[in-house]
Amino acid sequence: MCRQFATSGSCRFPNCRFLHGPGPGAGSLDAHAPPPGSPIPPGAPKTPCRFFQRHGSCKFGAGCRFSHDVDPNAPPPPVEDPDSAQSLYRGWNQLLGNTQRGAAARSGIGGYSGRTGLSTELTPDQMERFLDGAMRILDIGSTETIQQLIRELATDRGLNRIRQVMEAEFVLGYSPSKLSFKRHCFPFLRILAHEELRASLVLETEVGTLYNFVYGPGGRRGIVFFAQVAQSLVGALGSGDRELVENTLNIASVALFNTLNLNHAAVVQDDFKVIVLQLDELLAECRPEPHSTNSNAAFLFRSAQDTINRIKILLKIADALPTAAVRKPAATIGVSIEPYQVDFPGELSREGPRHDNDHAEIAKIKILPTSEEINSHRNEFIPQRSLAYPHHLEGISRVFDFQFRLLREDTSGQIREAVRTVIHRWDELVGAKVAGKDAKKLKSETHNVRTLVYQNAMFETVRCTNRDGIIFTASFDQPAKVQALQASARKEWWERARYLAVGSLLCLVDCHKRATFLVVCERKVIAADYKRQTKGNEAEVTNAPDDDLASDPHRARITLRFAQEITREDVESIFLSTDAVNSQVLVEFPGLLFASFSPILKSLQEISKDGSVPFTNWLAPSPTLTYDADPSAQQNVAVQPPLYMTKPGVALKLDSITNGIPITYSIGCDLATRQLEEVTTLDHGQCEALLASFSKELSLIQGPPGTGKSYLGVQIVKVLLANREVTDIGPIICV
Repeated sequence: MCRQFATSGSCRFPNCRFLHGPGPGAGSLDAHAPPPGSPIPPGAPKTPCRFFQRHGSCKFGAGCRFSHDVDPNAPPPPVEDPDSAQSLYRGWNQLLGNTQRGAAARSGIGGYSGRTGLSTELTPDQMERFLDGAMRILDIGSTETIQQLIRELATDRGLNRIRQVMEAEFVLGYSPSKLSFKRHCFPFLRILAHEELRASLVLETEVGTLYNFVYGPGGRRGIVFFAQVAQSLVGALGSGDRELVENTLNIASVALFNTLNLNHAAVVQDDFKVIVLQLDELLAECRPEPHSTNSNAAFLFRSAQDTINRIKILLKIADALPTAAVRKPAATIGVSIEPYQVDFPGELSREGPRHDNDHAEIAKIKILPTSEEINSHRNEFIPQRSLAYPHHLEGISRVFDFQFRLLREDTSGQIREAVRTVIHRWDELVGAKVAGKDAKKLKSETHNVRTLVYQNAMFETVRCTNRDGIIFTASFDQPAKVQALQASARKEWWERARYLAVGSLLCLVDCHKRATFLVVCERKVIAADYKRQTKGNEAEVTNAPDDDLASDPHRARITLRFAQEITREDVESIFLSTDAVNSQVLVEFPGLLFASFSPILKSLQEISKDGSVPFTNWLAPSPTLTYDADPSAQQNVAVQPPLYMTKPGVALKLDSITNGIPITYSIGCDLATRQLEEVTTLDHGQCEALLASFSKELSLIQGPPGTGKSYLGVQIVKVLLANREVTDIGPIICV
């Protein structure tokens, strides 16, 4: 019976599926139907129960007023796979707690107390299902399901479950009332270290929320949790559960690195350094034997070792800086005749920092020199190439420091000396006003850097743009030989001159020895007869001088922007200067583009923070790294296989280069070079190099021109691309 028809006598659905009694309703099916509210006569056909058809059951059972008859020709209702990602997500989401109850608990309405709704903690069995469900969703879930999981973990409900795990006291064995290390802590670490969680770029904010919550205020939550992880691993190793320690060290190091990498303030937390050293000691205890047949243990050891080394660089441990509180004494080494001393940079110097831009960490050094650096009388710290020369860093950190400081000295160092020469000759250039003085004569005194000085610089207008931010229109005196030229000749001179090109680096220097670096962002050359504009009546003067180089015979104008991050000193130099017009000059360095060296120096600063560079142990041997001796007499140390080849069960299929002939290669297999030579287009030497590339993490292939080195590289890439799913390798760089 249609309820709307029974109450109002009409129905808005012309083909209503319910019965209509007598009346004017357009949906009436039977004029002799029983009146509204009367029971359905026995034997009358019933409308099928849609709930029963969809779910196969109904809560009303036999008392349902609709038909539960099953159509034998109808397809069976779809049965959802209980192991599917959507089914797992629904069951996992229920363990988070009801959203409305959680909201009521936070607002204090609806009778929910602190022990209900969102604040209710899970039992150990429920927490185990919660963590295992999240892990299975990350493993088999679709992109949409994984994103839903990450979003929920970053909410109050998800963070509450994470808090329960991190603040628990784990037991090594089984406990019905407490969380255990193996059932709860281990899967939680797997979630934090999962690749799907780390690589989610769409949910970068949510992922950052997760790791920031793990880190906690001032790092306290992370310190307590990871310290308990380290202590639990010590207890597990003491009880003989070596397999648990090996499996946990790998994921615990990855989880710790992800947490610290998003919280750079952890560098000053000594407690994290203690935890890393504990993990490193545990890793040394689990080091496999050189000729061990346990490939899984070797893979886990190397993975954990690489991650812990990256954490050491991140926290400045071992290979990094000594503590800033203790100044390192001057080191002495003997060179040929007499020993000399090395004065380290920044706070490690015997006399303290040389200036405000002198730091032991290259990430804190500004690319361009500061005013205090330019006016400093102490020599800069320049590292030497020899490993015997004392240095405050070791390993790959020393390589980054060496490359950065030498490249900066070759670029910014020359700029520093050139500006310093201008300051030393300030009275001659500005005060004396020597007639006809050409600024290019400074070249012989500015360390082979060509320098042009533009007199009487001043700023006329300031505005903001979306591309360059704050930009200025600066004016200065036209060069002496340009002032006497006519408008057309002056325009031609500036068009042909290569001075003040877009991207050129300039330095504003004033009489107070302050230096502000600027970059040309707009250059205009317009021909205009300025005399005709200024002569005659005022009514005839319609245009002011253009903001270009050639319009005004006395003043040239150029558009500039700041070269690097704005400081208070830069603002004071430009906006708060009350000096006379002739107390400022613009210094140009023709042929030196700031964009040619700035990106390289900035990249070196970024990668020096975490040391994420391949082959670090071979590019920069460190005393903290252990190298196994090669049993053969051909090499001094043993080069380990690539990490992807040490995964359990990994075997490379060589079908892509053997014309479909099924041949596989794995570490330890007996694949003869002759056998590979017969089924490929490679000769004997190329086959040896191919197998060496897959058996050693670092291989150097050499040969005269025309011997097939490039062709061999193509074959290696073919094999790697064909086995990408098995090896799970990242991008391949071909240079």
